[in-house]
Amino acid sequence: MMVSMLTRAAWMIAAVAVVFLVYKTGGFNTESIATVGRIADTRGGNILILVSLTILFFGIAMGLGYHILAMIEAKTLTSDNTLAVMLVQFVTGGAFGTALGALIQLLGGSKGNDAK
Repeated sequence: MMVSMLTRAAWMIAAVAVVFLVYKTGGFNTESIATVGRIADTRGGNILILVSLTILFFGIAMGLGYHILAMIEAKTLTSDNTLAVMLVQFVTGGAFGTALGALIQLLGGSKGNDAK
């Protein structure tokens, strides 16, 4: 279940990037890829990347939580399984917390590359 959710998210992000490149420049070339890099290097690009990662990690954390609850209900996993607890802790505290913390710091006045 988690692998398919991650695969769908990765394909969706790739599809959005492809549509953006084709719409913005009319096709793929080195200038269009450099344009996307310059956009991502600005404060707005950083905010867009961090919001995307925060939403992605939140969705993964929710899906993982419901999957573990379903496994406990089906009696294939006990409620005191330390691996499941560590996995939930990593996803919520490590991945989601890091992306959200960086987003809050950036929105709180941290200067980006374009604020020279």
